[in-house]
Amino acid sequence: MGKTGKAAYDPFAVGYSLWGQTRGQDFYKDALSFLPPYANFVLDAGCGPGILSLQLSDHVNRVVGLDISRSMIIFAKTQQTELKKDNVDFVVADLMKLPFKEGIFDFIASYNALRFRSIELKLSGLSHLLKPGGRMVIYENITPTSRLVGGFPLWQVLSILKSTPKNIFNRGLRTSWHILSFRLSPGWIRYLWKSQKITPEVFQDIYSHLLPGCTIKKKAWRMIAFWEAPGKGRQVLNFES
Repeated sequence: MGKTGKAAYDPFAVGYSLWGQTRGQDFYKDALSFLPPYANFVLDAGCGPGILSLQLSDHVNRVVGLDISRSMIIFAKTQQTELKKDNVDFVVADLMKLPFKEGIFDFIASYNALRFRSIELKLSGLSHLLKPGGRMVIYENITPTSRLVGGFPLWQVLSILKSTPKNIFNRGLRTSWHILSFRLSPGWIRYLWKSQKITPEVFQDIYSHLLPGCTIKKKAWRMIAFWEAPGKGRQVLNFES
């Protein structure tokens, strides 16, 4: 995300964060299952409210959670304080201008953070931050078409409404109302559909080209790329299907 992403996410930080918490730990199992046993220093690129960063902190020595939205980082730090985890550093920074030296991370994860603008530039920058043999997993929502036809799709509205009763049962009426208001808000919908659209074909082309030898998995309207950087320390890929 660039300035557009920052402007869009800051007003929605609370709603987006509450929504993220409803996904549960299984939402991040692909990243956790690909975490190498030798990982000590890891990056959560586009960390949002820090949910994955805080999970990763249970498995490694140090985690950096990076996001362009200051409101998201404030929320993440609040969660960190409540959970009393001192091995996570949350920083406000742009994925277009990464504030790190090359080759310092053992593992990088990024969930729904690259597709909004300049994917190739962001992905190239992240790949250079990995140590030889380091691993990276990129998770992105995709769309069946790169063009918006007829406004916000009915299937997406129905999906949002379908999840609401479960959210009410698990989170209560007030929290569920915040989540529903956020996901159906005109500003959020407008942002999503003005952002770059990634089809399965585009995802395959971009990631196969920039991450040679990566493994790509498709799950409904989501795609995940698993990649291990070449060089010393490279391991045989082994992760859950």
